[in-house]
Amino acid sequence: MIYGRDASSSTCPNEPQTSVSSPTNTVSSGYSVAYTSWGSPSSRSSATSGSSSSGYTYVNVKETQVSSTSRMQPPHEPHRYVALSTQFVYAGAQRVPVLARVSVTDYRGNVLYDSFVRPTIRVEDYRTLVTGLQAEHLASAPHPAAVREQVSAIVRGKIVVGHSMWIHFSLLGMCHPAIDTRDVALFLPFHRTLSSSSVKPLKTLVSHLMRRKIGQGYEHPLEEARAALDLFRSYEDQWEDEVRAGAWPSALPPSSYGRFFT
Repeated sequence: MIYGRDASSSTCPNEPQTSVSSPTNTVSSGYSVAYTSWGSPSSRSSATSGSSSSGYTYVNVKETQVSSTSRMQPPHEPHRYVALSTQFVYAGAQRVPVLARVSVTDYRGNVLYDSFVRPTIRVEDYRTLVTGLQAEHLASAPHPAAVREQVSAIVRGKIVVGHSMWIHFSLLGMCHPAIDTRDVALFLPFHRTLSSSSVKPLKTLVSHLMRRKIGQGYEHPLEEARAALDLFRSYEDQWEDEVRAGAWPSALPPSSYGRFFT
C-alpha cells in the first residue's frame, strides 16, 4: 500500500502514555529488501558485492555486521543531520493512511518542528488506541500543504535520519535525495546482526541493538525520530566511513516508493 498524501499535490518531480500532546509511529515490518545500492534498475537486481551506475559500491550483507562498539570520534558535521518521523490516520472509504502528525529534530534530538496535520479527507479511523488522537486534535491543525512546505524547507540540503523513510516521504508527499538519507530500517549491518533480510520495526531494532524500550504508551513521532537518531549515532562512524569510501551500506526501499527519492 502506498501511503496517502491527502488531497494535496506532491512536491516530487513527476509526480510514555500520558496525553495526546505526547502522541510513536511504529511503521511496518515484513518488507523483504534487496541487498543492492542506489543505482540504475539493472544494478538493483544483484545481491552480491559490486558497483552501481551511481558510482557507489554496495556491500554484501554477509561481509559486514554491526560492531560491538562504536569508535569515539567527533560527529560528521552534526549541523547537516535531522531526524524525521510521522504519524497517520485512516481516511476515506478505502481507509487510506494520511498524514496526522510530523516531527523533526536536529542531531541532538532538539525539536525543530512538531505539528498535527488537518486531513482534507474525512477521517474514518483515528487509530485512537494506538495514537491517542481524537478529532479535536486535528480540527484546527495546519493544512497538509503548509506542513509539507515547512518540513521541506527544514530538511532541504540535510541528511535525513529515520526508520522506513519511504513511508514518511509518502505521507508527506515529498521527495529527498537518496544519498542524503540514513534509514535505520535498511542498514545492512543491522540486518546481519539480527540474521534477517526483512525490515524490522524500530521498536525491535532499539530493543536488540540498544537494549532499550520505546513505544510503551501512545505512538509519538518525536520518540521514534529520536530513537532512530540514537541508533544512527551509535553506528555513525561505521556508516559514514562506508559512504565516504564510495560504498552504500543499505538496502533499497520497496520499489513502489522509488519516486519519493531523487
